[in-house]
Amino acid sequence: MILRTLVLLLSVLTCGGTISAQSDALEKQVIAALRGQVVTLKTFRKGGRVEFDAAGQIKNSGETGSWTIYSRFLVTKIELSDTRLRVGGPRMVHYRDRLQKKLVIARSDMNVDVDIDITKGANAADISAAIARVFAGAEGLAPHAPEYWRPYLEGKPEAPTCGPATTVRVGGNVMGSKLVKQVRPQYPEEAKSFRVQGVVVLQATITETGDIGRLVIAEPAGAGLDESAVEAVSKWKYTPTLLNGAPVCVVTTITVNYAFSG
Repeated sequence: MILRTLVLLLSVLTCGGTISAQSDALEKQVIAALRGQVVTLKTFRKGGRVEFDAAGQIKNSGETGSWTIYSRFLVTKIELSDTRLRVGGPRMVHYRDRLQKKLVIARSDMNVDVDIDITKGANAADISAAIARVFAGAEGLAPHAPEYWRPYLEGKPEAPTCGPATTVRVGGNVMGSKLVKQVRPQYPEEAKSFRVQGVVVLQATITETGDIGRLVIAEPAGAGLDESAVEAVSKWKYTPTLLNGAPVCVVTTITVNYAFSG
């Protein structure tokens, strides 16, 4: 749906000529193409307004958040002038549905306006290119999300590996690692406000020194819980796993639970 909408918008814009303040017909076409559609930003900036220049670079300062909260929104507002395109509406939040056992999307009460600068006198092709630099297209979300999200977003689940070495299992000549430093994940305020609880399942490597190596998300909870889990777990420390007395790298599964207390 998202990609089809953007393709439609680009085809509409490339049919036009120079944009002027009186381009009511073109504005109506853009409104018809986008209103009521869910679009995807390449940049997951928090806040009620995100401003881009014509090159697709963010102009205003702010904090970046989770794509599960800040990447998508429902278009309910569209304004086009000779110097700016504004597209806005409520953000769409992804969270794990326990019955469907997957991330689902729901409308939130958080609104965002996205402003894209348009050079005065620009033609329709220039505007089309500016839009394509701000919104995700056929490439989807994966190239714009943190690396630990990519296997999940690409639909290619993979466990991190320690290299070509044979898989190590605890027992016999193997002495398992023990967790010696555990940083407690913070419950994101957004997830609390949305009343989202859930379980984040991570696949991780524990290096020869007992540090966390590569992390990937195996089963997400959404609503910002996953980033919180990764941030905390990446700081965990284990005693080294020993094989015949020598430290080795191992792969493990880590589960982080988020639930309201009381």
